[in-house]
Amino acid sequence: MLNRVFLFLKHERVYLLLIVLIGVFYAAIMTETGRKIRASQAVPSQAMEEFKAAERQFNEQSFSGWASEEFRNQNPLLTRSFEFFTLFFLLAIVAGLGIDFILLVRPSLRKKLLYRPDPPPVREWPFSILLRTVVLFITWGIVLSVAIGLLESFFLKTGSENLLMILHTLILDVLGLILVVYFLKKQGSSWRELGFNIPQGKVFREMGIGITGYLGTLPLFVLVLMALMYFSSLFSYEPPPHPLVNVFVEEEKRQPFLVIFSILFGAVIGPVFEEIFFRGFCYPILKGKIGKVGAMVVSSAFFASIHHTGFVFWPIFILGMALAYLYETRRSLLAPMTLHVVHNSLLIGYFFLAKQVISSSHPL
Repeated sequence: MLNRVFLFLKHERVYLLLIVLIGVFYAAIMTETGRKIRASQAVPSQAMEEFKAAERQFNEQSFSGWASEEFRNQNPLLTRSFEFFTLFFLLAIVAGLGIDFILLVRPSLRKKLLYRPDPPPVREWPFSILLRTVVLFITWGIVLSVAIGLLESFFLKTGSENLLMILHTLILDVLGLILVVYFLKKQGSSWRELGFNIPQGKVFREMGIGITGYLGTLPLFVLVLMALMYFSSLFSYEPPPHPLVNVFVEEEKRQPFLVIFSILFGAVIGPVFEEIFFRGFCYPILKGKIGKVGAMVVSSAFFASIHHTGFVFWPIFILGMALAYLYETRRSLLAPMTLHVVHNSLLIGYFFLAKQVISSSHPL
């Protein structure tokens, strides 16, 4: 694969120039001045500081502390909802362990359940279009960041950072999709070849397989995440919050419409875009060059690396492997899209419920 990269750079001088400029840009932001700018941008808002303080106070108490009789009487619906959601997660993990055990000891059942009996042929696209897409995507991301930074500096008031962040992400996702469709059209391919080939009358079956895949992935995902949280507590490391968490906390009263759109974006729009790009586009190209397992590993690592912070790399990598495996077995995007949407929706829902519990037990 590296030989193909070198050949690509040898013949595509424009893209080589773009890669050099990208390298210069990232080298510049790693300088002392760049670090100071990032440090100033990383200062949490008052709303986030208050939420973190309430969260720390909440975590210092035992589970029975927040669920005291007084709290239950004052917030009966909230208490039951939180307990139900927690129980639901525990049951989902147990169900996932059961699914994993059955599928491991019964390979024939795994093949019958997960593998599509009449998989459509996979169209192999040249590796060069993946490189072109990635280079142009990063370039557009830099241009968009600079443009939005200038817009914020000269025209917009303070407090619009979250709106601009969501706008930046949405525009970049749309541009990425446009690039994918453009290069596929040049190859004479249809957008349906990305994985929009759901078996007729099997929509709910595909969605069910996606949910089953999520349950099977959940135990390992939670185990790795808990291990990371344990080691981070040992070293007194507090990972930075996800950008969407900033939106949810800071904009709840200031811009509720932005919170609603961010929920929709994080739960549905983002997963759909990501599945089209990583599973529908990247995975088949990589599979044609480095094989099925290699493509799963590389595409999952690429998928995990774009997610905000290295702290969650391994849990997201595990999720990416499950998504790639589902795409490989089903040759359709509906199952991995379902898994991804369910995962993000549950995490967002659980966050809001936990936030409400924290806010009620320790008013901000």
